[in-house]
Amino acid sequence: MRGPRNPALWLALALLAAGPLRAQEAPPQPLPEAPASAETATPDQPPPGPVVTAIEVRSDAPLADSLDLETLIETEVGKPLDPEDVRHTLRNLQASGTAAETELYTRDDPAGGGVVAVIVFRSVVQVEEIRLEGRLGLGREALLRALPQKEHEPLSEEEVVRGVYALKDLYEGSGYFKAQARVSVQTDEARRRAVVTYTVDSGERAVVRTVAFDKPVAPFAPAVLVRQLRIRLGEPYSRRLIREDAERLRDWLVRQRYGAARVEPAQEEYDPASNSVKLTYPIEIGPKISLLVVGADEKALRRKGLLPFLGEAGYDEALVLQAQNRIKSYYQEQGHYDVQVASDEQRTNGELVLTFRIELGPEYTLREIDFEGNQEVPDS
Repeated sequence: MRGPRNPALWLALALLAAGPLRAQEAPPQPLPEAPASAETATPDQPPPGPVVTAIEVRSDAPLADSLDLETLIETEVGKPLDPEDVRHTLRNLQASGTAAETELYTRDDPAGGGVVAVIVFRSVVQVEEIRLEGRLGLGREALLRALPQKEHEPLSEEEVVRGVYALKDLYEGSGYFKAQARVSVQTDEARRRAVVTYTVDSGERAVVRTVAFDKPVAPFAPAVLVRQLRIRLGEPYSRRLIREDAERLRDWLVRQRYGAARVEPAQEEYDPASNSVKLTYPIEIGPKISLLVVGADEKALRRKGLLPFLGEAGYDEALVLQAQNRIKSYYQEQGHYDVQVASDEQRTNGELVLTFRIELGPEYTLREIDFEGNQEVPDS
């Protein structure tokens, strides 16, 4: 709204607990169009509407205390009723999410010499509570976070139904492959409030029966790789841990100098009869990587972070090229402007030998800087 105003002088708030909306006096009439006046209307300016003497707000349910009507309502008492202000008011109120429908009517006010603007809220049903009943298996907070429908928000049939599938996905991700969920909604029409109840039977949690790899893992024994995983045979299934274990195993292989190793999230095979899961990790061990540096100190290059392919990112050609550029830039900053850096690979007996050859060249020293053609800026 524009300008200060005293709500007590312009707002009459009527909250009807239930039943159809009724005007306190004559039934509200649709927004009237004021007759054109030669004195007040011009071809470029529409005639002013009747003066608003009061504003009433009516709702078929209690309005939230947080609803800031003074900010949302742009129609003003004491000023002509402006269709633009009406449109903005209805848009603001609808955007607030408080009502399923919002309407504005006028009622003649002969004593005040204008009209009373009547704003009608046909409220949405708000979710008062979400209940979880039955054998849950998982923590209540985790289940509530998974639900699209939240408490103290408008009831959405789509989100309520999606909640059933969200719960099933959450249970399956935690190993409850036999979990069942159903939902019911109880609505208090008088208060426009609803209680959503999800009834759950988690069933028993599956365990990890077997961990395997889809390719040979030489020179490692499979048991050595399995020991690097957090998941353990006979322990409850967790999809999150299984996916994290793929990255964990790859990092371990990189630290063993198998920088080209690749490990993908496990393929899962569920056995309903035993309620257990077999995990098979797609894996590529790759060659063991050895580094030979000629013409520079390898340890110094490591300390300065100039060899990114030896880090957690692993080994690939792009990182080797990045290392060449880093080394060249580093030595040029030290004065070796003509430094040459080259690399080559040789594979023998399952090992990749990467050789960096660095020719520093002469070291240059900057002695003087001269400026020529100084025609505009004085020396002092």
